[in-house]
Order: sequence, then structure tokens, then C-alpha cells
Amino acid sequence: MVGNINMLFLLGLFSYSSQADNQLEKATDEICLCLEAPYQQAEKTLKQLLSAQNSGDLAKVTQSQDEMMEVINASKLCLESFHHIYPGIAQNMTLKGETLKRLESKCPDPLSVHRSKLENQTSSP
Repeated sequence: MVGNINMLFLLGLFSYSSQADNQLEKATDEICLCLEAPYQQAEKTLKQLLSAQNSGDLAKVTQSQDEMMEVINASKLCLESFHHIYPGIAQNMTLKGETLKRLESKCPDPLSVHRSKLENQTSSP
């Protein structure tokens, strides 16, 4: 009898873990889908910004920076929608961290690759 209870507990725990994993995967897929357009725009805008900075054209630099802010705002909206659609994940730091890890591997932020290069160029005179 005790063995049956332990087996049921283990099956329940496995089922919960599997459901949580499926929900994390679904959340990650949905966020990646939402971020697809902003990330594509980010790559395009980053190239424009780097080119403008190299040419010294301040007007183009400012325009590219404005476009980049639009991309950042669109990305924030995706993440805010995640908090509303998946409050259970968003409120659990462990699950939220796991989702962010999955996002980094499944659909990495294109700016993170170039962030240090961008920061070095914007801080230079």
C-alpha cells in the first residue's frame, strides 16, 4: 500500500514536471514568435547605426537610435504580454529564469552579440 502511494506520488510529480516543461516550451515558442519581427528590425537598425557611426553622420546616428528605441519598445511589449498570458511562470523566479534561458538559446537577442561593440562606439568621442 505504501509502495502504491509512493508510486502515485512519483507519477504525479513526473506529470506536474512534464506539464510545467510543456508550458515553458509553449511560452518560449510564443515569445520567440512575438520577438521575431522586432529582432529582424533590430538587426537591420543595428547595421544602419554602425554604418552611420562609422561615417560620422550624426543625423543618421540619431535616426538609427530612434528606430532602435522603437525595436526595444516592441520587444518589451512581447515580454509584458508574457506576464499577462503566463502569470504562473512570470511570478515564479525559477520558471521565469528557465524560460529566459530557453529564449536565449532558441531566439537570442541580436543586440546582445553586438552590445559591447555598440557601447564602445557610442562612448568614444
